[in-house]
Amino acid sequence: MKRREAMKKVATIMGASLSASTLLVFQQSCQSDPHPEPGKFSQNDSDTLNAIGEVILPETDTPGAAAANTGPFVVMMLEDCYPKEAREKVTSFLAEIGSDFDDKSSADQIQAIKDIDAMVYGEASEEDKKKHEGYKIIKELTLFGYFTSEPGMTAALNYVKVPGRYEGCIDLKPGQKAWA
Repeated sequence: MKRREAMKKVATIMGASLSASTLLVFQQSCQSDPHPEPGKFSQNDSDTLNAIGEVILPETDTPGAAAANTGPFVVMMLEDCYPKEAREKVTSFLAEIGSDFDDKSSADQIQAIKDIDAMVYGEASEEDKKKHEGYKIIKELTLFGYFTSEPGMTAALNYVKVPGRYEGCIDLKPGQKAWA
């Protein structure tokens, strides 16, 4: 076999192997991969998540989580970005607190969430903490949704639409809002 023929065969083999893997990638990317359970969260779940969000971040002199409509944001993030296990933890938590959470008085809602928060972040047993992992996900997404929303960035934080120069170390005055 001459050198030129060997180079042609090597190039052909390399091209075929690259083409096969490239075609496989294209084929996989063209297939739609819908969520295994799209729309698993109902409107009632979204409303309950909004109510939980309002307990986590209540309205004070700044808008609360309900003003930022964090419930639908949490649902969207869970359905589009989180793994199935996280969705299952949240749905089991929502089932545990009951569909009547929205109907409870504000004081009862606050007390229920306070108890769960103390259990999850306190000295509770690992079994209790594991049982309420869905709450941790809800709280994380509620805070994320609120502080990246318009009410959160403009009313709760100091928001500068077009910032000036970067200053890495700025003293905050007492009572001053954090920067967005």
